[in-house]
Amino acid sequence: MLQFENTKKIIESKGATIRLDDTNIPISREMIDYYGKEHNVKILDEVFNFYHNLNGVEYDWELESEQVSGFINIHSFGEMIENQTEGKLWEDWYEKEDIEEIKKHRIFETIIGTDYYITIKLEEDGTYKLFYVPEGSVSNGGSKTLQEIPLTIEQYLNVISKFYFSHEVRHHLHKKEFYINPNKVLKNITQLETIFGEINL
Repeated sequence: MLQFENTKKIIESKGATIRLDDTNIPISREMIDYYGKEHNVKILDEVFNFYHNLNGVEYDWELESEQVSGFINIHSFGEMIENQTEGKLWEDWYEKEDIEEIKKHRIFETIIGTDYYITIKLEEDGTYKLFYVPEGSVSNGGSKTLQEIPLTIEQYLNVISKFYFSHEVRHHLHKKEFYINPNKVLKNITQLETIFGEINL
């Protein structure tokens, strides 16, 4: 959370236009437990703590003079757990096995301007994994080969914050090379560093 708030302050100090800045009311332990029972999933303290501090956020900024922008669009806990994913992650004409598998995924963040998503797959024991789900990647057996993002939800927030919520960074978080040398995979990192200073993972 601290990294997220600091990043917002830095962006705003550069004179960026803030097109949207909205968060939901933090969710309570009681509501988390209610949702968990309603949807038959165990909610770990780690997940509760994240959504208690940041229960969904929309933040969209642009520095027009530099032609650079960024966003964050993490869904609220309620939106995530309700799992309304038809027409987004899957269509009714997909293979049955693909639909069954992708229904286990919930949308964690929507990548603005695309039909690409970051999903969270909650297991029965409360553990979870994040995945990168590009448009059309689920059909024809693709649900079994989705790319895992090797981060916790808190780490995810911190990483995209370090890159000023750049649109591009989401498309590389599942790649090993990103964590070895982000300079090699992010095309806009030089531009970001010119504006904001050196970026370190």
